Amino acid sequence: TTGCPISIWHAGTLNVENASLLTNEKVAQWSRAVYEYKDVWITEQSEKSKRLVGYIQVYDMSGMNWRQYSSREIAEKLKAALQTGGFYVEAVSHMFVINSSTLFAAVWI
Repeated sequence: TTGCPISIWHAGTLNVENASLLTNEKVAQWSRAVYEYKDVWITEQSEKSKRLVGYIQVYDMSGMNWRQYSSREIAEKLKAALQTGGFYVEAVSHMFVINSSTLFAAVWI
């Protein structure tokens, strides 16, 4: 088989009103499980194919608005979700941010 997994994060679906109902620890547990699964898959595929493979990370920013960008709750959830990724940087072959607005560019800088 060829190809690699693609992970798509739909940032515009973040719900500011209900963000406080989900604990940061639950988000972090979910994130660890996702990154660990991808790491196991990549390791297995690399051994089978005798070449280093990685996954593609896509951040779809469509639907993001100022309320989401400025929400402390959302920022905490994103930090909890993405923090584990710092331990798996070498597993990412490509990363794309799509459907971002000028608002994203202003906040990112």
